Amino acid sequence: MLSQSQTKLVSQAYDEAMKSPCYHKHGCVIFGSGRVIGRGFNNSRTRSSDKIIDKCMTCHAEMAAIRSVIKNKKWEVPRQKGTSQCKLSCR
Repeated sequence: MLSQSQTKLVSQAYDEAMKSPCYHKHGCVIFGSGRVIGRGFNNSRTRSSDKIIDKCMTCHAEMAAIRSVIKNKKWEVPRQKGTSQCKLSCR
C-alpha cells in the first residue's frame, strides 16, 4: 500500500503523462530534498536547437524530467573529462 505522499507523487506523474501528445502516455516526477524538483512527459521530437537531435527521436518522460531539473538548476550534472556530446538520430 502506498503512503499518502507516495500517492501524491504518483498522481503528479499521472498529471504529467496526460500532457503527452503520444498514444502511450508516460509521466515522471523527480523527488529530492522533500519536494518535486523535476517533472516531464514523453514526447516526440524531430529536432533541437542544440543540434543534438537529428531527424527523429522520442524523448522519454524520464529524460524530460532530468532536463527540467538541469534547466531549473536544481541539480548539478557531473561532467567527465574527455567526454563529448553525441548526435542522436533514428533512421
